[in-house]
Amino acid sequence: MSTWSEKLQYGFSVAFRPAGRLLEKAYLRSPRPLKWAPVFVIGPARSGTTLVFQCLVQGLHFAFLSNLASYFPSCPGVVTRWAAGLGSCRPPSSFTSSHGRISGWNSPNQGHVVWSRWFVGPGAYTGSLRLSETDRKEMRGVIGMIETACAAPFIAKWPGFSVEMSTLAELFPEAVFVRVRRDHLQVARSVLKARRDLTGDPRRTISRLPSGYEPYLERDYIEQTCAYVLGVEADIDRDTELIGTERFFEIPYERLCAAPREFVAELSGWYHELCGYRLETRCEIPSQFTCSVGRKIGEEDYHRLEQRLKTMSMDSGDTSFA
Repeated sequence: MSTWSEKLQYGFSVAFRPAGRLLEKAYLRSPRPLKWAPVFVIGPARSGTTLVFQCLVQGLHFAFLSNLASYFPSCPGVVTRWAAGLGSCRPPSSFTSSHGRISGWNSPNQGHVVWSRWFVGPGAYTGSLRLSETDRKEMRGVIGMIETACAAPFIAKWPGFSVEMSTLAELFPEAVFVRVRRDHLQVARSVLKARRDLTGDPRRTISRLPSGYEPYLERDYIEQTCAYVLGVEADIDRDTELIGTERFFEIPYERLCAAPREFVAELSGWYHELCGYRLETRCEIPSQFTCSVGRKIGEEDYHRLEQRLKTMSMDSGDTSFA
């Protein structure tokens, strides 16, 4: 907390949380069924999921977890209901972000502190996740509260969902998924840079880890970074087949940057055809974005990532890098 206003906001949130939690529990005793199919944006960290999330929230009328609600991880549903009349479901028009964080009290938040209430642990490699029946009802109930408060389908983006999709699909059998694809090398170099920028340690993860990652916990940071990117993609591929490809809408990051309005229109039509609900238009989004490419890390690390990705991709039978 760097300013007095931020300190005051944080202090208030801590003081309010016990009362808010009691209110939320009271609401959740008789949760309303979800009215619409929730949408989950998936892909490895640093693959462009934040920009996709912003385009959809800005361009279409979706309910979402706001920055304000994330200050109250024990009662985000109550806070969203309380703040709906103040504009918590109407995000500002800014498209700036930093490592998945979007400024503004009513801007969409990826919700790590909220989702970690139910998705506990460092990653999928630790084993199959089994939520209790209470956890399942609570998570569905919270999302139901948010969609009711905003009178729109719920959308969320959190990299951790990408490695827990089988559980997510079991919990929300009506859910649909927006998968962001991006060149593996560009994702890997961005993940490595973010690890250094955010943690100071290239071996320290910035997101939940995929299944099969455990053998890499003590490996070189280049191998760890590659294992994260390829492992998340492999988990998504596996779960896509299990869940059903018809429930997935894919968008290449490069195409999104070139034609975001076209992407939003196609997504809206796909959702209407699959889920039977026509999403309302919120506002016009930019006609294009600058595609983030380049090295942004040392030349040696960049070339090591490139070579290791090729080797690991071939070893796994993934020919997309060939």
